[in-house]
Amino acid sequence: MTRSKIIFELNQPGTWLDTPDQRKAFNTGIVLEIIITAFYELNAALWNFEDAYDRSKLLSRLMEEDGYWAEKNKRIYEIEQELGCRDGRTADLYSQAHLLFKREQWSQGTLPRKLEAAFLQLQAHSFLHALAHLGQLLTTLGEEEAAPAAVRELAQRFELEFPQVNHIRQAAAPVRNSARRNASYRSSTRRRPIRAACSVPPLASVTMSGLYGQTLTHAATDGHTVSLDITSDTVKTVQGHIQALLDAFPWKGPHIHHPT
Repeated sequence: MTRSKIIFELNQPGTWLDTPDQRKAFNTGIVLEIIITAFYELNAALWNFEDAYDRSKLLSRLMEEDGYWAEKNKRIYEIEQELGCRDGRTADLYSQAHLLFKREQWSQGTLPRKLEAAFLQLQAHSFLHALAHLGQLLTTLGEEEAAPAAVRELAQRFELEFPQVNHIRQAAAPVRNSARRNASYRSSTRRRPIRAACSVPPLASVTMSGLYGQTLTHAATDGHTVSLDITSDTVKTVQGHIQALLDAFPWKGPHIHHPT
């Protein structure tokens, strides 16, 4: 059974920012619009993850049923007969029949378990990075001159409540810095030793992740771990932060209900 999709609503108190400096108001308004869009990307990422999770659970339940294995073995036996098995089953014949059975299942739309698991991991990381993107946008907005002090406090609270945002940013930093250094070396005409273009990120930045139910856990090699629940409750918490962000600004004009 497909679960219902939750659409998280936002209420923008006005149409335009009510500040004297029109240039700053325009720039801040653009950032706010990007943040609202990013929030609904998070909403969509939750939907995609839930679809993948429910499909994975359904596949697991089907494979736990006795009838599944009986039907599978029956079909493999039929394929063996089609291949000309007459003098008893051999390991090579069974392997060939099993391969043909798998390809037959794939052609009918059944994904391999490895791909199902990979797709689920992909959707989980999509949700995580959508959340990290929102955190970065909040930090950027907090640095704007026209932003109220409450916005900077909100950005700090967001990172405290979702440490995964900062964790992902720190893990990616050595890779970004390495790429920048390498680019600068390549663009320079001055000769340097080959080793100058090589850099290895610190071990603590290397992360491993695991999905346990609907909880994504990242662990660095220094032992630090953070976990994120990929659920509607998490998005509801983010919704509260984004609504508080919109309420922190002075507005004028009719209010706007999101999503539009």
